[in-house]
Amino acid sequence: MSRTGIDHRRVLRADGTDPLASSAGRRSALMHFFLAAALARLGRLEQARSAVQAGLALDPTFTVRRFRVGAETNNPSFLAQRERLYDGMRKAGVPEG
Repeated sequence: MSRTGIDHRRVLRADGTDPLASSAGRRSALMHFFLAAALARLGRLEQARSAVQAGLALDPTFTVRRFRVGAETNNPSFLAQRERLYDGMRKAGVPEG
């Protein structure tokens, strides 16, 4: 999986542990937005919105549009993964920008 793709199994650990439990995870706004996207795509909107708020506290200027501009390739498979990520972010309430 690419660093900007999303793999629900990695973001939401099967053993129930919090992927943001480490101090590095808590300081990563992007990790919060990835988690929010995964949660939203799983229908866990309340938790997704909480993750968005945590991410925005770390990076209040983050938007889906700004993140979209950062796509590093035009590979169709990569871009399809990112579309799912954008969709999840929108469902979670990340600002469109």
